[in-house]
Amino acid sequence: MPTELKLIVSDYQGPDHWNWTLHDVQGNYLQDQEVRLDDGKKEDLSYQGYQDLRSFIELYAESHGDGDHRAGQQRLLENLGAWMGENLLGKLRPAMTKHLGQPATIVRVVIPPDAQDLLFTPLELAHLEPGKTLIDCGIRFIYQREDIAQTDGPKDSGDLFRALLVFSLPTDASPLNLRRERVELKRFLETLAATHSLAVETRVLQYGTTRRMLEDTLQESPGWDLVHFSCHGLQGAILLEDERGQGDMIDSDDLAGLLLPSKQRLKLLILSACFSAAGLSHRQSRGMLGLPDNTDDEPDAEQPTNGGPLLLPSLAQNLSAELDCAALAMRYPVGDRFAIDLIRSFLERLLRHGQP
Repeated sequence: MPTELKLIVSDYQGPDHWNWTLHDVQGNYLQDQEVRLDDGKKEDLSYQGYQDLRSFIELYAESHGDGDHRAGQQRLLENLGAWMGENLLGKLRPAMTKHLGQPATIVRVVIPPDAQDLLFTPLELAHLEPGKTLIDCGIRFIYQREDIAQTDGPKDSGDLFRALLVFSLPTDASPLNLRRERVELKRFLETLAATHSLAVETRVLQYGTTRRMLEDTLQESPGWDLVHFSCHGLQGAILLEDERGQGDMIDSDDLAGLLLPSKQRLKLLILSACFSAAGLSHRQSRGMLGLPDNTDDEPDAEQPTNGGPLLLPSLAQNLSAELDCAALAMRYPVGDRFAIDLIRSFLERLLRHGQP
């Protein structure tokens, strides 16, 4: 089994100032670190990458690679990783290194409600050792809300693993290559089951995936171990289809209600949709609910932190908490090829190699 650690965020005063506390799986204190990005640290170019990685790469990759975008990107990421390791991890690094395990070291990052913007920070790129990121060293972060208790134990599903794959592309939405993803993922699961004697049942919903169709399928007994959504997404919602083939935006409350019949069995929810792991502001949440934007009249509604609005928990966090299951979701926009490769490799390690 992988080694497990817990990294707790406390005294959060904004994305430039908070405290870390590192514990082992038994809750024993290992180390703490105050993160305080003062003016001197902000002068480093890497600070911009810490704040907004995508814009940072787009702005500076060409100039740092002498016209070679990929070389410039790599150089920027190496500099950013070294800066983040020094300024965000600091004294935590020796303690983490001492507790590295195989095949991975799970670090549960406990995030309080007012620190949602930390989810946008590419912490996994920080260097644990010179030239080696947390990812290179086998550390895998699992983000957990502070106000949600960890489940007591695994859910039972018997000998059969049931996977529901949901693909949705309304006619009025921008194109996605869902056919390739659907064919490759279904074939992969079927081949995995056949070649490794695994009992896997796969169901696919496609072409006109409406709320009613999804609801009917989710109510089938004995439920589903894995539900995978591949569709357009935005902060706090995914896009299914209505009866006319137009977009039907499903927020976290509605989606949780649809998934509720599978709660006793559901172990993993995959949201292959852009921003499905990204938080949203009070203003954005009011807009999704069709409410007027009156946050200017409610000065406490946004509670700005370091110039930015307080973010509410993401779609993935809300569903994970409501359904008591793990969620794999996207903090950033992702491409089709990346999504396919990620899900395939993830499920192979989960189902074939038995990794948790």
